[in-house]
Amino acid sequence: MTNIPEKMVIVSGIQPSGNLHLGNYFGAVQQFIQFTEGGHECCYFLANCHFRSGGLSYREVKQAIFDRYMQRFGPARARRKELVSRPDHVDEVLRHGVERARKVAAPLIRQVRETVGISYP
Repeated sequence: MTNIPEKMVIVSGIQPSGNLHLGNYFGAVQQFIQFTEGGHECCYFLANCHFRSGGLSYREVKQAIFDRYMQRFGPARARRKELVSRPDHVDEVLRHGVERARKVAAPLIRQVRETVGISYP
């Protein structure tokens, strides 16, 4: 993606003729994901008039959307549920990360302090 402002409000949609397929993915959904993950304020929709003329019921459309959502976000939702049930483990991982980050950052912080002339007893 080129020439995209820092943050945009995006309203867009697709009107697929049935199940989502590679054409939907490369044509629209991939960009939807990129914009959403890029921090833009997004509102996406699926136009339903084509579903109606294509013989799909609203229930089928909602189920298809839910299935695709779970394909994309199901593993992350399962991982979150697992981590929420183990707060002690999360705290330990965070403590370990802080220790590692401090070890990596300490030499640079020492060098910056010396360069700037900041000294601590």
